[in-house]
Amino acid sequence: MVGVLIRLKLDVLRRSYGGGRSALTIAGATVGLVLAGATLIVGSRDAAGDVLCLAFAMWTVGWIVGPMVTGGDTSLRPQYFALLPIPMRRLATGLFGAAFVGVPAVVTLAAFGALVLHGFRLGFGPGLVAIPAALLQLAVVVLLSKLLSGGIAEIEKTRPGREIPAAVLGFAVSFMILGPLALSILGPRIVQPWPRPLALLVHWLPTGWATSAVDGAADGGVLVTISALGGLVVLAAGLLFGWARLLRRTLAPSARGLAVHAGRPAGSGFAAVVGKELHSYARDTLRGRLVRMAFWTSVFVCLLTSVAHAGFVVAFIGLLAVVFMTMLAGNWYGADGTALWLGMMVPGTERTDLRGRQVAWVVLAGSLGVSLSIVGGLIARQAWTIPYVLAGLPALLGGGAGLLAVFSVAAPIVKADPHRRTTNPADSGTSVGGQIVQAQVLLYLAVVSALPALGTVLAGSLTHSGALSWAGAGVGVLTGTLLAWIGGLFATGQLRRRGPELLTRLRKGITPAAAPKVAAQEPRHRLIFLWLSGGFFGLCQGLLPLVSIARGAGTNGRFWYVPLYLPAPLQLPFASTFLLVGTALIAGAAYATWARRNAKSR
Repeated sequence: MVGVLIRLKLDVLRRSYGGGRSALTIAGATVGLVLAGATLIVGSRDAAGDVLCLAFAMWTVGWIVGPMVTGGDTSLRPQYFALLPIPMRRLATGLFGAAFVGVPAVVTLAAFGALVLHGFRLGFGPGLVAIPAALLQLAVVVLLSKLLSGGIAEIEKTRPGREIPAAVLGFAVSFMILGPLALSILGPRIVQPWPRPLALLVHWLPTGWATSAVDGAADGGVLVTISALGGLVVLAAGLLFGWARLLRRTLAPSARGLAVHAGRPAGSGFAAVVGKELHSYARDTLRGRLVRMAFWTSVFVCLLTSVAHAGFVVAFIGLLAVVFMTMLAGNWYGADGTALWLGMMVPGTERTDLRGRQVAWVVLAGSLGVSLSIVGGLIARQAWTIPYVLAGLPALLGGGAGLLAVFSVAAPIVKADPHRRTTNPADSGTSVGGQIVQAQVLLYLAVVSALPALGTVLAGSLTHSGALSWAGAGVGVLTGTLLAWIGGLFATGQLRRRGPELLTRLRKGITPAAAPKVAAQEPRHRLIFLWLSGGFFGLCQGLLPLVSIARGAGTNGRFWYVPLYLPAPLQLPFASTFLLVGTALIAGAAYATWARRNAKSR
């Protein structure tokens, strides 16, 4: 069974790569190999056991969080084998073997080779122990990813369980935003000797058992080595058994029907649109997850900045929540899918539909922003932040409503219809690259929309004019109202003129006959993502830090250059690594651009 599924997956992978997808795969593999090389460098250092435990824990977290973002590997889904007379344990074993075929497993195996390198530095015996320990650690990581991704998908079907993936993704987004700040604080501490309790903790966690087995073999602790290796074997067997049970439950036919709730009739078409939108945010798994992600991202940003002794940021948690909701919870018509045709059947309702969606979004984002601002203000107890919050909140709400109206009509992200979606992001029909690009653009534009109001408050603070500072709230209301009105007006005109084109574009995400055309459109989003990422890593985190290092700038002018926040011995290797990553991404983008042009010329 394992051999059959491995050959099947190899055939699927060989036939599925091409154009933009192959470029993304090459870029992802390059980034992964660079990270694996950094892990190997850690394994070559003296007394690297504690840091290796932490590195393996970070790789494990990546395997857990990755499927929540991308949907994981969908080449061989368990649902494909639901009607075959295959025992669940045998199917789980086969899928487990096939999971090692692919770029993520190969890159992770290369990274776990650091344990073998660490073992042979300690002696021939520890090196031999490190080989099965690394393989067992990889098996545990893969099985844990499979079990948790499937388990979270089941838990997410309940209302409390929906907070778990949203909180995990919110923490990941916040950590990426504050990466340089976190590295500046944690970087010097990681390379220094650890406190004894922390070292014991990372070794006692399952992610540290392989390293404990190798260190035990070097110290003559036979019992420690046997216990650690045995623990990995038992844990892998338990995870495989649990995954088989989960597959049986997942593939079992469900007898539950759809609950129909008799709602209260709306008094007007406008009220019907507002009510429908608010119910969609509460019931639609995709929209609800994005709203919860915005909440958790703002919470974790404030927590991370508090650790960095910037507790005043808590006062702006409401503004952060509105900004992240603008960044994540847009794409109104893309989220509804082909339901757009219902409104097109009633001419003249475009303005009512768009204005109703704007009001519903302002009500939802405003209630979240106001409540969080009150709580954050009580926690921070910084009176000087009140004018900024009062000025920024209406500006961001109005700006977000206008921006989302424009982007929802002019640049929607094609998704599957709501009734075709599952909790797996891969089933939503979303282009991850396009979603990231749209989120980045919306983030910058949302911040720009609040600059006039916040600039007014700042001018009042600099000139010690209380009246000017409090006038910022009026400027925020004015700019927010103006942006919402202009954005809605533009989107209404676009919807009236291009409604059929928009519906055709939304249908292409679910129509099999239109799949080749969609495949020709999607690389455009991926190309933008590749070019932007290549420029960011290669220029901003690679070339410019290398110039600063060559000039001997030291800690002066570090700005947001991540390598310059690291200890001096690590600055040059990390800057060079970022330069290589950026070069690889730009090369992948150039290849994808060339492939896309050739496909069009044909």
